[in-house]
Amino acid sequence: MTKTFYNYLNTKLDSIYSDSLGFVQIKTDKMDCFPLECPYTLEQLLDINWLPKF
Repeated sequence: MTKTFYNYLNTKLDSIYSDSLGFVQIKTDKMDCFPLECPYTLEQLLDINWLPKF
């Protein structure tokens, strides 16, 4: 991944998460189960060996 593309994704992460959150909330009808802000860093999301802790 180029540095330019990485920087672009990093600037769009909040917007992408917000759009995704809206879709998931509509589909699941659960408005209070998900954090309003992305709890993960771009590095975590791009790491294929990383899984969030529940």
